[in-house]
Amino acid sequence: MVELILVKTAQRKRNVMKQDIILPINDHVFKILLSKNIPALREFLTAVLDLPAEEFDELTVLDPVLTPEYINGKKVAVDIKLETKTGRRIHIDVQRRKYPSVWQRFLYYGSKMVVEQGKSGDSYASIRQVICIILTDFRAYDYTEAWRHRVFLNDPNTGAHFPEGLEFYVLELPKIKGPDGTLLGDWMAFFNSKTEEQLMSIASSSPAIKESVGTVKKLSGSERDRAIALSMEMARMDMEAAHYDGQQKGIEKGRQEGRQEGRQEGRQEGLLDVASKMLREKTEHAVIARWTGLSPGEIKNLASQLGED
Repeated sequence: MVELILVKTAQRKRNVMKQDIILPINDHVFKILLSKNIPALREFLTAVLDLPAEEFDELTVLDPVLTPEYINGKKVAVDIKLETKTGRRIHIDVQRRKYPSVWQRFLYYGSKMVVEQGKSGDSYASIRQVICIILTDFRAYDYTEAWRHRVFLNDPNTGAHFPEGLEFYVLELPKIKGPDGTLLGDWMAFFNSKTEEQLMSIASSSPAIKESVGTVKKLSGSERDRAIALSMEMARMDMEAAHYDGQQKGIEKGRQEGRQEGRQEGRQEGLLDVASKMLREKTEHAVIARWTGLSPGEIKNLASQLGED
Protein backbone atom coordinates (compact mmCIF):
# COMPACT_ATOMS: atom_id res chain seq x y z
CA MET A 1 0.00 0.00 0.00
CA VAL A 2 2.81 2.42 0.89
CA GLU A 3 4.52 1.67 -2.43
CA LEU A 4 1.27 2.45 -4.26
CA ILE A 5 1.01 5.80 -2.45
CA LEU A 6 4.59 6.66 -3.48
CA VAL A 7 3.79 5.80 -7.11
CA LYS A 8 0.66 7.96 -7.02
CA THR A 9 2.64 10.81 -5.44
CA ALA A 10 5.23 10.63 -8.22
CA GLN A 11 2.44 10.73 -10.82
CA ARG A 12 0.85 13.74 -9.12
CA LYS A 13 4.19 15.53 -9.20
CA ARG A 14 4.50 14.90 -12.94
CA ASN A 15 0.97 16.23 -13.44
CA VAL A 16 1.82 19.38 -11.45
CA MET A 17 4.86 20.01 -13.64
CA LYS A 18 2.64 19.83 -16.75
CA GLN A 19 0.03 22.33 -15.49
CA ASP A 20 -0.27 25.46 -17.63
CA ILE A 21 -1.05 27.57 -14.55
CA ILE A 22 -0.19 27.52 -10.88
CA LEU A 23 -3.36 26.68 -8.99
CA PRO A 24 -4.96 29.66 -7.21
CA ILE A 25 -5.11 27.58 -4.01
CA ASN A 26 -1.35 26.96 -4.03
CA ASP A 27 -0.07 28.40 -0.73
CA HIS A 28 2.28 30.88 -2.40
CA VAL A 29 -0.27 32.10 -4.94
CA PHE A 30 -3.22 32.21 -2.52
CA LYS A 31 -1.40 34.47 -0.09
CA ILE A 32 -0.34 36.89 -2.84
CA LEU A 33 -3.85 36.97 -4.34
CA LEU A 34 -5.53 38.17 -1.14
CA SER A 35 -2.89 39.78 1.08
CA LYS A 36 -1.41 41.91 -1.72
CA ASN A 37 -4.68 42.96 -3.38
CA ILE A 38 -6.93 44.70 -0.85
CA PRO A 39 -9.81 45.39 -3.31
CA ALA A 40 -9.94 41.66 -4.16
CA LEU A 41 -9.72 40.76 -0.47
CA ARG A 42 -12.53 43.20 0.34
CA GLU A 43 -14.79 41.79 -2.39
CA PHE A 44 -14.09 38.19 -1.32
CA LEU A 45 -14.90 38.95 2.32
CA THR A 46 -18.10 40.76 1.34
CA ALA A 47 -19.16 37.70 -0.65
CA VAL A 48 -18.36 35.18 2.08
CA LEU A 49 -19.36 36.81 5.36
CA ASP A 50 -22.74 37.84 6.73
CA LEU A 51 -21.48 41.31 7.59
CA PRO A 52 -22.14 44.76 6.09
CA ALA A 53 -19.68 45.82 3.40
CA GLU A 54 -18.70 48.84 5.52
CA GLU A 55 -16.95 46.45 7.93
CA PHE A 56 -14.25 45.99 5.29
CA ASP A 57 -13.69 49.67 4.47
CA GLU A 58 -10.51 49.42 6.55
CA LEU A 59 -8.50 46.19 6.40
CA THR A 60 -5.11 45.57 7.98
CA VAL A 61 -3.18 42.43 7.03
CA LEU A 62 -1.52 41.26 10.24
CA ASP A 63 1.02 38.85 8.73
CA PRO A 64 2.21 40.17 5.36
CA VAL A 65 5.17 37.72 5.23
CA LEU A 66 5.00 35.71 2.00
CA THR A 67 5.82 32.04 1.68
CA PRO A 68 9.24 31.90 -0.12
CA GLU A 69 10.86 31.52 3.31
CA TYR A 70 9.21 28.11 3.53
CA ILE A 71 11.62 26.74 0.97
CA ASN A 72 14.64 27.69 3.04
CA GLY A 73 13.23 26.13 6.18
CA LYS A 74 12.67 29.49 7.82
CA LYS A 75 9.52 30.98 9.33
CA VAL A 76 6.44 30.22 7.30
CA ALA A 77 3.09 32.05 7.16
CA VAL A 78 0.86 30.49 4.55
CA ASP A 79 -2.48 31.60 5.92
CA ILE A 80 -3.87 35.14 6.07
CA LYS A 81 -4.75 37.04 9.24
CA LEU A 82 -6.34 40.46 9.17
CA GLU A 83 -8.23 43.04 11.19
CA THR A 84 -11.38 44.87 10.05
CA LYS A 85 -12.66 48.39 10.63
CA THR A 86 -14.28 47.53 13.99
CA GLY A 87 -11.41 45.32 15.16
CA ARG A 88 -12.76 41.90 14.19
CA ARG A 89 -9.98 39.37 13.53
CA ILE A 90 -10.30 37.20 10.44
CA HIS A 91 -8.25 34.13 9.57
CA ILE A 92 -8.32 32.80 5.99
CA ASP A 93 -6.80 29.44 5.18
CA VAL A 94 -6.81 26.70 2.54
CA GLN A 95 -6.85 23.12 3.78
CA ARG A 96 -5.78 20.72 1.04
CA ARG A 97 -6.05 17.41 2.89
CA LYS A 98 -8.46 15.88 5.36
CA TYR A 99 -6.95 14.07 8.33
CA PRO A 100 -8.47 12.91 11.65
CA SER A 101 -7.51 15.98 13.69
CA VAL A 102 -8.25 18.61 11.04
CA TRP A 103 -11.25 20.00 12.96
CA GLN A 104 -9.16 20.29 16.12
CA ARG A 105 -6.62 22.23 14.11
CA PHE A 106 -9.28 24.71 12.96
CA LEU A 107 -10.48 25.12 16.54
CA TYR A 108 -6.93 25.59 17.84
CA TYR A 109 -6.04 28.38 15.41
CA GLY A 110 -9.36 30.14 15.92
CA SER A 111 -9.05 29.97 19.70
CA LYS A 112 -5.44 31.09 19.52
CA MET A 113 -6.50 34.28 17.73
CA VAL A 114 -8.93 34.99 20.57
CA VAL A 115 -6.31 34.41 23.27
CA GLU A 116 -3.69 36.48 21.45
CA GLN A 117 -5.85 39.58 21.89
CA GLY A 118 -5.75 39.44 25.67
CA LYS A 119 -2.82 40.98 27.53
CA SER A 120 -2.20 41.09 31.27
CA GLY A 121 -4.25 43.90 32.79
CA ASP A 122 -6.47 44.36 29.74
CA SER A 123 -10.24 44.36 30.02
CA TYR A 124 -12.14 41.48 28.41
CA ALA A 125 -14.02 44.20 26.53
CA SER A 126 -10.94 44.63 24.32
CA ILE A 127 -11.42 41.17 22.82
CA ARG A 128 -13.06 41.28 19.41
CA GLN A 129 -14.83 38.58 17.44
CA VAL A 130 -12.70 36.04 15.55
CA ILE A 131 -13.92 34.62 12.24
CA CYS A 132 -12.17 31.76 10.44
CA ILE A 133 -12.72 31.27 6.70
CA ILE A 134 -11.59 27.83 5.57
CA LEU A 135 -11.49 26.71 1.94
CA THR A 136 -11.29 22.92 1.86
CA ASP A 137 -10.00 20.96 -1.12
CA PHE A 138 -12.00 17.98 0.12
CA ARG A 139 -15.61 17.23 1.02
CA ALA A 140 -15.93 18.35 4.62
CA TYR A 141 -19.63 17.42 4.96
CA ASP A 142 -20.69 14.37 2.95
CA TYR A 143 -24.33 14.46 4.01
CA THR A 144 -25.13 17.60 2.00
CA GLU A 145 -24.29 19.13 -1.36
CA ALA A 146 -24.32 22.63 0.15
CA TRP A 147 -20.79 24.04 -0.03
CA ARG A 148 -20.99 27.15 2.19
CA HIS A 149 -21.40 26.58 5.92
CA ARG A 150 -21.52 29.12 8.74
CA VAL A 151 -20.74 27.42 12.07
CA PHE A 152 -20.97 29.21 15.41
CA LEU A 153 -21.83 28.66 19.09
CA ASN A 154 -25.55 27.98 19.18
CA ASP A 155 -28.18 26.14 21.21
CA PRO A 156 -30.08 23.99 18.67
CA ASN A 157 -33.03 23.66 21.04
CA THR A 158 -33.72 27.32 21.78
CA GLY A 159 -31.85 29.06 18.95
CA ALA A 160 -29.83 31.08 21.46
CA HIS A 161 -26.37 31.93 20.17
CA PHE A 162 -23.20 33.34 21.70
CA PRO A 163 -23.02 36.95 20.43
CA GLU A 164 -19.77 38.02 18.80
CA GLY A 165 -18.35 34.55 19.43
CA LEU A 166 -15.92 32.44 17.44
CA GLU A 167 -17.31 31.66 13.98
CA PHE A 168 -16.20 29.39 11.15
CA TYR A 169 -17.12 29.68 7.49
CA VAL A 170 -16.31 26.41 5.72
CA LEU A 171 -16.25 26.54 1.92
CA GLU A 172 -15.97 23.20 0.06
CA LEU A 173 -14.24 23.49 -3.32
CA PRO A 174 -14.96 19.95 -4.64
CA LYS A 175 -18.70 20.67 -4.67
CA ILE A 176 -18.27 23.63 -7.02
CA LYS A 177 -19.49 22.77 -10.53
CA GLY A 178 -18.65 26.15 -12.03
CA PRO A 179 -19.67 29.81 -11.71
CA ASP A 180 -23.28 30.17 -10.62
CA GLY A 181 -23.81 33.88 -11.22
CA THR A 182 -23.39 34.87 -7.57
CA LEU A 183 -20.33 36.79 -6.40
CA LEU A 184 -19.31 34.07 -3.94
CA GLY A 185 -19.99 31.30 -6.46
CA ASP A 186 -17.78 33.08 -8.99
CA TRP A 187 -14.96 33.49 -6.46
CA MET A 188 -15.20 29.81 -5.56
CA ALA A 189 -15.09 28.85 -9.24
CA PHE A 190 -11.99 31.02 -9.57
CA PHE A 191 -10.20 29.31 -6.66
CA ASN A 192 -11.29 25.91 -7.99
CA SER A 193 -9.84 26.56 -11.47
CA LYS A 194 -7.40 23.94 -12.74
CA THR A 195 -6.65 25.29 -16.23
CA GLU A 196 -6.09 28.64 -17.93
CA GLU A 197 -9.29 28.06 -19.91
CA GLN A 198 -11.31 27.78 -16.69
CA LEU A 199 -9.66 30.93 -15.36
CA MET A 200 -10.46 32.92 -18.49
CA SER A 201 -14.09 31.77 -18.45
CA ILE A 202 -14.57 33.43 -15.06
CA ALA A 203 -12.41 36.52 -15.65
CA SER A 204 -15.28 38.81 -16.64
CA SER A 205 -17.29 38.12 -13.46
CA SER A 206 -15.94 41.18 -11.66
CA PRO A 207 -13.00 43.61 -11.96
CA ALA A 208 -11.40 42.07 -8.85
CA ILE A 209 -11.65 38.54 -10.21
CA LYS A 210 -10.32 39.71 -13.58
CA GLU A 211 -7.30 41.25 -11.86
CA SER A 212 -6.81 38.07 -9.82
CA VAL A 213 -6.85 35.98 -13.01
CA GLY A 214 -4.16 38.27 -14.39
CA THR A 215 -2.12 37.78 -11.21
CA VAL A 216 -2.29 33.98 -11.52
CA LYS A 217 -1.17 34.15 -15.15
CA LYS A 218 1.66 36.53 -14.27
CA LEU A 219 2.90 34.33 -11.42
CA SER A 220 2.60 31.24 -13.62
CA GLY A 221 4.85 32.93 -16.18
CA SER A 222 7.46 33.95 -13.63
CA GLU A 223 10.29 31.43 -13.29
CA ARG A 224 10.94 32.52 -9.69
CA ASP A 225 7.33 32.37 -8.52
CA ARG A 226 6.64 29.17 -10.41
CA ALA A 227 9.70 27.54 -8.83
CA ILE A 228 8.58 28.62 -5.36
CA ALA A 229 5.00 27.49 -5.89
CA LEU A 230 6.01 24.16 -7.41
CA SER A 231 8.54 23.52 -4.65
CA MET A 232 5.83 24.10 -2.07
CA GLU A 233 3.46 21.80 -3.94
CA MET A 234 6.11 19.07 -4.10
CA ALA A 235 6.91 19.50 -0.40
CA ARG A 236 3.20 19.22 0.42
CA MET A 237 2.93 15.96 -1.51
CA ASP A 238 6.05 14.56 0.14
CA MET A 239 4.61 15.44 3.55
CA GLU A 240 1.34 13.73 2.67
CA ALA A 241 3.18 10.58 1.58
CA ALA A 242 5.35 10.63 4.71
CA HIS A 243 2.29 11.19 6.88
CA TYR A 244 0.52 8.24 5.27
CA ASP A 245 3.63 6.09 5.62
CA GLY A 246 3.81 6.93 9.32
CA GLN A 247 0.13 6.12 9.78
CA GLN A 248 0.53 2.74 8.06
CA LYS A 249 3.50 1.86 10.26
CA GLY A 250 1.46 2.72 13.32
CA ILE A 251 -1.56 0.72 12.15
CA GLU A 252 0.60 -2.29 11.32
CA LYS A 253 2.22 -2.21 14.75
CA GLY A 254 -1.20 -1.98 16.36
CA ARG A 255 -2.42 -5.00 14.38
CA GLN A 256 0.60 -7.05 15.34
CA GLU A 257 0.09 -6.30 19.01
CA GLY A 258 -3.59 -7.07 18.65
CA ARG A 259 -4.70 -4.38 21.09
CA GLN A 260 -6.35 -1.02 20.65
CA GLU A 261 -3.70 0.50 22.90
CA GLY A 262 -0.99 -0.81 20.62
CA ARG A 263 -2.83 0.57 17.62
CA GLN A 264 -2.95 4.07 19.10
CA GLU A 265 0.64 3.93 20.32
CA GLY A 266 1.82 2.67 16.96
CA ARG A 267 0.01 5.43 15.09
CA GLN A 268 1.50 8.01 17.45
CA GLU A 269 4.95 6.53 16.89
CA GLY A 270 4.48 6.85 13.15
CA LEU A 271 3.47 10.50 13.44
CA LEU A 272 6.42 11.22 15.71
CA ASP A 273 8.71 9.58 13.15
CA VAL A 274 7.37 11.88 10.43
CA ALA A 275 7.67 14.92 12.71
CA SER A 276 11.26 13.99 13.59
CA LYS A 277 12.24 13.93 9.93
CA MET A 278 10.59 17.30 9.36
CA LEU A 279 12.35 18.82 12.38
CA ARG A 280 15.71 17.66 11.08
CA GLU A 281 14.86 19.44 7.84
CA LYS A 282 14.33 22.62 9.90
CA THR A 283 10.62 22.73 9.04
CA GLU A 284 8.60 25.34 10.95
CA HIS A 285 6.64 23.89 13.88
CA ALA A 286 3.34 25.28 12.54
CA VAL A 287 3.84 23.37 9.29
CA ILE A 288 4.58 20.14 11.17
CA ALA A 289 1.39 20.59 13.20
CA ARG A 290 -0.53 21.23 9.99
CA TRP A 291 0.55 17.95 8.37
CA THR A 292 0.84 15.57 11.34
CA GLY A 293 -1.93 16.76 13.63
CA LEU A 294 0.48 16.78 16.58
CA SER A 295 -0.02 19.50 19.18
CA PRO A 296 2.45 22.41 19.50
CA GLY A 297 3.50 21.01 22.90
CA GLU A 298 4.25 17.57 21.46
CA ILE A 299 6.32 19.08 18.66
CA LYS A 300 8.22 21.33 21.08
CA ASN A 301 9.06 18.37 23.35
CA LEU A 302 10.18 16.31 20.37
CA ALA A 303 12.38 19.14 19.10
CA SER A 304 13.96 19.41 22.55
CA GLN A 305 14.70 15.67 22.58
CA LEU A 306 16.30 15.89 19.14
CA GLY A 307 18.23 19.03 20.01
CA GLU A 308 16.40 20.93 17.26
CA ASP A 309 14.91 23.63 19.47
